[in-house]
Amino acid sequence: SIKVGTRTGQKLLILEMEEDVIPALEVDEPLSCVEFLSDGTLLTLVGDSHIVEEVGGRCFRISAASFFQVNTAQLEQLIEVVRGYLAPEGHEVLLDAYCGVGTFGLSLAREVGQVIGVEESDSALADARFNAQDAEKVEFMGGRVEDILLDLVRADVVILDPPRQGCGREVITHLVRLAPAKIIYVSCDPATLARDIKRLREGGYHLVEAQPVDMFPQTYHVEAVALLERSTS
Repeated sequence: SIKVGTRTGQKLLILEMEEDVIPALEVDEPLSCVEFLSDGTLLTLVGDSHIVEEVGGRCFRISAASFFQVNTAQLEQLIEVVRGYLAPEGHEVLLDAYCGVGTFGLSLAREVGQVIGVEESDSALADARFNAQDAEKVEFMGGRVEDILLDLVRADVVILDPPRQGCGREVITHLVRLAPAKIIYVSCDPATLARDIKRLREGGYHLVEAQPVDMFPQTYHVEAVALLERSTS
């Protein structure tokens, strides 16, 4: 596979082979190249083990093993939808669950009171912390979302951006207990989004609005952003 920084022009070629063979490389253009060995070790063959991409005027380090959206232009639109749903007032505690390299939390950090990011992937967590070096009132925590939620005492707004399988029941249960005023759910699977919205509605939330974002033009894949608010009655 290959990671490409659309804004920066950086390229990272990622090799995975059946056998641990270090290939001979002849590179005709500037790029980095890494190989994942069978034991999970990452071997840097050429250049760096990451790229840097610019999103909304902010630079993000993205390592070979870290997830990142491939469509930068539409990612910026996605962030704007999230920002509009958030409608920050400057004092909120924002929980960025499944935060990856910190894209949402760091893009919004200057507009809220505090950002708490949660990420299970060691690679993405390291990138998020690196990307947050110049940010204030931002903390990234490593672990499963359901485990971190157990000890969390406050979140005014939650951004959920889970993998395709969506959130587990345990995550929904802890979110309902935490009772944030808003939940902004970013989903890449309409089926699991519908399932989790149903569970959140059972926990006292109502769906205010949902907006699709075409991250993969000419394919059937679509991202969706849903805004849920806690019901007052």
